[in-house]
Amino acid sequence: MHIVVCVKAISDHLPDLGPFQKNDASESVHMGDWDSVAVETALKLREHSAGGRVTVLTAGPVSWEPVLRRALGMGADAAFRVEHKPDPVYLQQTARALHAALLALKPDLVLCGAMGEDGMQAAMGPMLATAANIPFLTMAMGIELHGEGFLVVCEGEGGKRLRYVLPSGSLITVQTGIYSPRYPKLSLMLKADKAEIAFLDFEEKDLAFPVSAEKLTVPPPSRKVCFLEGNTEEKAGVFVHVLRQRGWLQPFAVKEGA
Repeated sequence: MHIVVCVKAISDHLPDLGPFQKNDASESVHMGDWDSVAVETALKLREHSAGGRVTVLTAGPVSWEPVLRRALGMGADAAFRVEHKPDPVYLQQTARALHAALLALKPDLVLCGAMGEDGMQAAMGPMLATAANIPFLTMAMGIELHGEGFLVVCEGEGGKRLRYVLPSGSLITVQTGIYSPRYPKLSLMLKADKAEIAFLDFEEKDLAFPVSAEKLTVPPPSRKVCFLEGNTEEKAGVFVHVLRQRGWLQPFAVKEGA
């Protein structure tokens, strides 16, 4: 059984989308929690199957390779990277890049984290399955081997547990909480640091997607933030004035002898 886990790199620095945004030259990245659980799920399935391999795949620049090396340190068998410049608006481009890699890798199961820590759009899994035209389920809470396919448990309305059977060749996105991701082994990390990450190239294809984003905008501020200045007494006076001005603090009189 060949399992491919699609992962992405998350910047260690939060993006600044405001009017005074600055370009951060740092390339420090980490693997998101959802993707870490997806890798752990693949490793657990490999342990319960009679022989198999786990491949981690990303579509991004060379600076994303530390995420692949961490997955190798966790126990993945191989890692591949597709040269690609991700764009949070045009996610379909990333789906096309990953789809091209899947055509070459020919997996029996594709796993993705339910969402990324940066955009939290939960869109890549369904878009990749649409590009590849394969069955898929999202937000899985449990995955087991079931004959030639997989038994998947998802959460329904009202806390119900819904069970589905998917055939081989499907895609599943997983939630956090299925497993606790293991820490990379030192021996595997030393080996992964010296490993050469395999590179995959792809040709742009005109694939139709039912939904596409036109642009990404920052919503206008709905409230103003006031920073209090001065010493403690001055700040307290301004704070009480604001509370009374907005009707949140009513004046009261202290009775004698109270």
